[in-house]
Amino acid sequence: MATHPRRPTADDMLELPTPDGVIGFEFVDGRPVPVMPASPLHGNLIVRVASRLEAYVEAARIPGQLYVDAGFVLDLARDPERMRGPDVSFVSEAKVRAHPNPERLFRCRPDLAIEIDITSERKPGGQQRILDYLEAGVRLIWAIHPRTRSAHVYRQDGTSFVVREHEALDGEDVVPGFRLPLAELFR
Repeated sequence: MATHPRRPTADDMLELPTPDGVIGFEFVDGRPVPVMPASPLHGNLIVRVASRLEAYVEAARIPGQLYVDAGFVLDLARDPERMRGPDVSFVSEAKVRAHPNPERLFRCRPDLAIEIDITSERKPGGQQRILDYLEAGVRLIWAIHPRTRSAHVYRQDGTSFVVREHEALDGEDVVPGFRLPLAELFR
């Protein structure tokens, strides 16, 4: 009787050894996709965004948690095991409580996904990442572009718009009251 090898899942990415120059893997179309280390600019922007957002969420007592590089299995119709790790994410408290094991991947979508420099050659997937988040039902997505000192906001309803350096990102109904002026972020 022939045995069929088990198909890998997104959770298997947590067990893969990481070669030199790779910090981990995402899982796309049934295959591991290496993720490269962030540049100093990219890493600094992750810290700036996450620290400001975390401080606001705590001060405003918004029920939820912030994560950096946490993996989310998006359960897409065409690829149920597709896993992405946004640079920064916010997850509502109900989803955090429903997650059975904090050492495993989230099997839900973040409420806010933030990507920095999605056009970088170090970040696999580019614009496909945004489409994946939208298809999964992420309510609010910010794609921050350091080279142009701007950001692109995508909403679940299909609308999107550009935020320029003299404007601010807004947490809308996901993180109510939060505003992040891009001039402050890029100073």
